[in-house]
Amino acid sequence: MPKYSFDFKLQVVQDYYSGIGRKRFLAKKYGITLRQVAVWKNSYKEFGTLGLQLIHSLKHASIKHSQLDS
Repeated sequence: MPKYSFDFKLQVVQDYYSGIGRKRFLAKKYGITLRQVAVWKNSYKEFGTLGLQLIHSLKHASIKHSQLDS
Protein backbone atom coordinates (compact mmCIF):
# COMPACT_ATOMS: atom_id res chain seq x y z
CA MET A 1 0.00 0.00 0.00
CA PRO A 2 1.40 3.42 -0.91
CA LYS A 3 2.65 5.62 1.89
CA TYR A 4 0.99 8.74 0.42
CA SER A 5 -2.42 8.96 -1.17
CA PHE A 6 -2.91 9.96 -4.77
CA ASP A 7 -4.81 13.07 -3.65
CA PHE A 8 -1.93 14.16 -1.43
CA LYS A 9 0.64 13.71 -4.21
CA LEU A 10 -1.59 15.57 -6.64
CA GLN A 11 -2.00 18.46 -4.19
CA VAL A 12 1.77 18.80 -3.82
CA VAL A 13 2.31 18.74 -7.59
CA GLN A 14 -0.52 21.19 -8.23
CA ASP A 15 0.94 23.56 -5.65
CA TYR A 16 4.29 23.34 -7.42
CA TYR A 17 2.91 24.01 -10.91
CA SER A 18 0.56 26.77 -9.75
CA GLY A 19 3.52 28.64 -8.30
CA ILE A 20 2.59 28.37 -4.64
CA GLY A 21 6.14 27.35 -3.86
CA ARG A 22 9.31 25.73 -5.05
CA LYS A 23 10.28 22.17 -4.15
CA ARG A 24 12.07 23.07 -0.91
CA PHE A 25 9.13 25.16 0.35
CA LEU A 26 6.59 22.45 -0.50
CA ALA A 27 8.70 19.72 1.13
CA LYS A 28 8.75 21.71 4.34
CA LYS A 29 5.06 22.69 4.10
CA TYR A 30 3.92 19.08 3.66
CA GLY A 31 6.54 17.38 5.84
CA ILE A 32 8.08 15.32 3.05
CA THR A 33 11.54 15.16 1.52
CA LEU A 34 12.77 17.39 -1.25
CA ARG A 35 13.51 14.22 -3.22
CA GLN A 36 9.89 13.08 -2.89
CA VAL A 37 8.60 16.36 -4.31
CA ALA A 38 11.02 16.02 -7.23
CA VAL A 39 9.97 12.41 -7.95
CA TRP A 40 6.28 13.29 -7.97
CA LYS A 41 6.87 16.41 -10.06
CA ASN A 42 8.85 14.47 -12.65
CA SER A 43 6.36 11.59 -12.76
CA TYR A 44 3.49 14.02 -13.21
CA LYS A 45 5.36 15.93 -15.91
CA GLU A 46 6.09 12.76 -17.86
CA PHE A 47 2.89 10.74 -17.34
CA GLY A 48 0.27 13.12 -15.90
CA THR A 49 -1.96 11.90 -13.10
CA LEU A 50 -1.29 8.31 -14.11
CA GLY A 51 2.34 8.83 -13.12
CA LEU A 52 1.31 9.65 -9.57
CA GLN A 53 -0.80 6.50 -9.39
CA LEU A 54 1.86 4.22 -10.83
CA ILE A 55 4.97 5.31 -8.92
CA HIS A 56 4.52 2.63 -6.27
CA SER A 57 3.74 -0.11 -8.80
CA LEU A 58 6.64 0.81 -11.07
CA LYS A 59 9.08 0.84 -8.16
CA HIS A 60 8.01 -2.66 -7.08
CA ALA A 61 8.22 -3.96 -10.64
CA SER A 62 11.72 -2.56 -11.00
CA ILE A 63 12.88 -4.16 -7.75
CA LYS A 64 11.37 -7.53 -8.65
CA HIS A 65 12.91 -7.37 -12.11
CA SER A 66 16.38 -6.60 -10.72
CA GLN A 67 16.04 -9.50 -8.26
CA LEU A 68 15.24 -11.87 -11.10
CA ASP A 69 18.34 -10.76 -12.97
CA SER A 70 20.56 -11.66 -10.00
